[in-house]
Amino acid sequence: MCSQGGRQPHECVYIGDDLGTDILPCAQINMKGIWLNRREEASSLAPDITVITSLSQLQEVLKLL
Repeated sequence: MCSQGGRQPHECVYIGDDLGTDILPCAQINMKGIWLNRREEASSLAPDITVITSLSQLQEVLKLL
């Protein structure tokens, strides 16, 4: 998908609600992942992951990236 937009993975951000399927694979291709963790699940798998609990937080988080 990044290439369709003329971008490299490191220039893209992926927002997903499944840590294992959506977010952890982002690191393998050098893409920034944001975990939409609506259930506020605890995870020690990747402590450096950006986490939001609502899409209303997305705009502010994107400003920090």
